[in-house]
Amino acid sequence: MVLKLSQMGTAKATNDERLSFAQRGPARDILRLLQQNGPMTTKQLRAALGVSSLNAVREQLTGLSAAGLIEASTLRQGAGRPTYVYALSAKALALFPQGYDVLLKLLLEELAARTNGPELEAILAGVSARLAEHYGGQEAGQALEQRLTTLVQSFAQQGIPISVVEKQDVLSLHGYSCPYYNVAQESSHVCGIEQQMLERVLGRPVRLTRRLVDGHAGCQFVVDAAHGSHGAAQANEPAEPRS
Repeated sequence: MVLKLSQMGTAKATNDERLSFAQRGPARDILRLLQQNGPMTTKQLRAALGVSSLNAVREQLTGLSAAGLIEASTLRQGAGRPTYVYALSAKALALFPQGYDVLLKLLLEELAARTNGPELEAILAGVSARLAEHYGGQEAGQALEQRLTTLVQSFAQQGIPISVVEKQDVLSLHGYSCPYYNVAQESSHVCGIEQQMLERVLGRPVRLTRRLVDGHAGCQFVVDAAHGSHGAAQANEPAEPRS
């Protein structure tokens, strides 16, 4: 049995959808101009784009605003009508290339160099606990299916597709992309953080059995669905990471 997003609820807008929208011609050009120049008026955008129609620019701005990629504010100059100034939203800024993978890799290396084994494990466990809160946390007595629904929806909102597969009494999670791929190639710590996060969210022991960075089609986590008391009895004591 495969639980797809249509069964478990879909996110309103994923990062992939916003990125696809932003990559279409004039819309992409406007986002790039706002990134390079900061807030701009409609007339300034028209001049920078080299078009003659203000309405064409306004049409693009309307679409970008509806997608949550730009924000408008008013600028008053004298006694006349206020001018609208457009700027990138936080969602739009997230579409542009980031250096998070390099920063995370160096941070993990520095932590490993400055701490001993138990200290590092304690820090990483704290990170996994915060990550679990970000992806929905857990409530005492909540059924596994409800936890899975919350998890799938949370990942979908981040543009990370996952599926839940139950086959021959084995429940597993399949991730088809890795948000930490570059880091995971050189450090298994990030895989351990992800595994512990899943244990906290699902309240069950979880084993990482396949990794995208090892040449598999995706990452696979096997959930021990039989141990229903794990989340309640050991919510703050996840199993040791297995990477």
